[in-house]
Amino acid sequence: QLSATGLAGQSPIETWIHSDPRQIGSDVTTPDGQVDANFEVPADQPVGQHELRLRVILSDGRSALVTIPVDVVATVPEETF
Repeated sequence: QLSATGLAGQSPIETWIHSDPRQIGSDVTTPDGQVDANFEVPADQPVGQHELRLRVILSDGRSALVTIPVDVVATVPEETF
């Protein structure tokens, strides 16, 4: 779950997971500069420390980058439930 306010209205955003960069989602902010979105870490993402990077492209062409450290842990197969 990603929630943010204070962004430029109607600006595109991208969400990436890094060690080996891959885009895991994109969205567009609301007219008043908010975003509420869900992005999933890919099931094949290696276990360990990574970074989520949220890139906001502002209407004037500048970009802002927010970096969030994450730990990917082993998942439990669905059939065990």
